[in-house]
Amino acid sequence: FRNASGLPHSAQMSTARDMAKLARALLRDFPQYYHFFSRTRFDFGGVSHKTHNKLLLSYDGADGFKTGYIRASGFNLVTSAKRDGRRVIGVVFGANSSSARNRLMAKHLDRAFA
Repeated sequence: FRNASGLPHSAQMSTARDMAKLARALLRDFPQYYHFFSRTRFDFGGVSHKTHNKLLLSYDGADGFKTGYIRASGFNLVTSAKRDGRRVIGVVFGANSSSARNRLMAKHLDRAFA
């Protein structure tokens, strides 16, 4: 990582594994802040902002992390979900749309929980 935003930088490169490790470290080392990743909306400056992570609203057990898009890697998603005491972290890079990204993540999570 070369910047905090995750936006393109010539010396920045991260893999799906990097993102999964980061998510796991956030859960382990900063559990007191985890609730921020599961917010479906927040108010700032008198404006209500809705989440871009639609899986928080539609996937049973989904409770966090981040969405993203950059031209080089398309639509991306890091998701954590917990069912029956078991947590799974999934990463999708390179989807053509946010809806395709969400469908693919749901499919991967379904397989992991099966």
